[in-house]
Amino acid sequence: MPGLIMPRADRPTFRQWHRRLNGLGVLLMALESLVQLMSPPEPQGESSSESGGSI
Repeated sequence: MPGLIMPRADRPTFRQWHRRLNGLGVLLMALESLVQLMSPPEPQGESSSESGGSI
């Protein structure tokens, strides 16, 4: 795809993409926290062990 190959002048767009990816990560973290709040407390132990491993 021609979009993947960028000239040196377009490098700042990579930083913009990086910021967007970071924003998506924050949204995913918020969604996971909401799911844990809405889910019953029993599966929370499994999710906490998984989050501990990721950290």
